[in-house]
Amino acid sequence: MDDDRLVREACREAATALGYHTSTSPSAEQALWLIDSQAVDVVLLDLNLPEPGRLDVLREIKHRRPDIEVIVQQFGSVAQGIVQYTTDVLFRDLWLRPDLAPRDRSLVTVGALIASGQVAQITYHLNRAMDNGLTQTQAAEMVTHLAFYAGWPNAFSALPVLKDVFEKRPR
Repeated sequence: MDDDRLVREACREAATALGYHTSTSPSAEQALWLIDSQAVDVVLLDLNLPEPGRLDVLREIKHRRPDIEVIVQQFGSVAQGIVQYTTDVLFRDLWLRPDLAPRDRSLVTVGALIASGQVAQITYHLNRAMDNGLTQTQAAEMVTHLAFYAGWPNAFSALPVLKDVFEKRPR
């Protein structure tokens, strides 16, 4: 949900390129209608929404659907270039290259995030990896392997995220 059309389109294109079904909304009212009427797993919520403000919308989303992951973001107004690069280069050029299967590309991405201590990004990419065929057993084994190469603190910092993702995914 973003009142900036360009940001909405960039986020939609990026998520669609990754294989997600997407809906966009320019307003809080429409976004709330969408979460009531569709299967929604994640909401990208603009940090600088006009009234009602983001906190009101966040509270209402969590009240109606506590299971929905809400990611508060501010992309376009801060750095339009990174939104464009994310859409065009990262999600179109890199992720769609044929020499690495989506599951393997996801495995590398999650491993790199864990190794570099980027815990905030793991939830999204681990879910995507599992959508691409990575199993819980394989994800757990990856973290065990990374503990030896990337360090125990990075591996242990990732464990609560893995646990949360595993518990929230349908069996």
